[in-house]
Amino acid sequence: MRSPGKRVLAPLVAGVFALGGLAHATVLGSGEARGDSRPPSRTVQAAGPARGYALVSFTGKPVSSQSKGVVGVRQAVDTNSRRVVVFGAYCFDLTFSPINVVGSSVAGDSDSGSRALTVSTVANVRGVLTRDGRRPVECPVGFRDAAVVIRSAANRLSMSTGGVFVLFN
Repeated sequence: MRSPGKRVLAPLVAGVFALGGLAHATVLGSGEARGDSRPPSRTVQAAGPARGYALVSFTGKPVSSQSKGVVGVRQAVDTNSRRVVVFGAYCFDLTFSPINVVGSSVAGDSDSGSRALTVSTVANVRGVLTRDGRRPVECPVGFRDAAVVIRSAANRLSMSTGGVFVLFN
């Protein structure tokens, strides 16, 4: 029984990656993020292999040796002008229809620790994906199975020099 006034913190997922086609997540014990003595982190493995994954390079191209179940990747386009959005929004054509998508930026050699990025993902994209400033951005036809959006701390579309790793199930 917990004491009044004490909060119970749920474990935090610190990172997700694929190793040998299997999905893994590092889960922090609720105290680890706060520096107290709650249970230590542990790595959990999904019940089966990941249906798909992709490492998308800084240039927006998939790294074929680090991809599975991906037919292609395209940069998102401005909804009005149809111009390609250079960084920060990537759309996927997959060999299956995903139920969920998880993404993580990959630090590159020139990334500094002070460069915080937020990665958002969506499966089965319909309509406007996000906004680049005031401009609506969407996925091109044929590349709407999944999408990933990367933003800087200033809320601008961005990309880590190491790219982004995306896991599909």
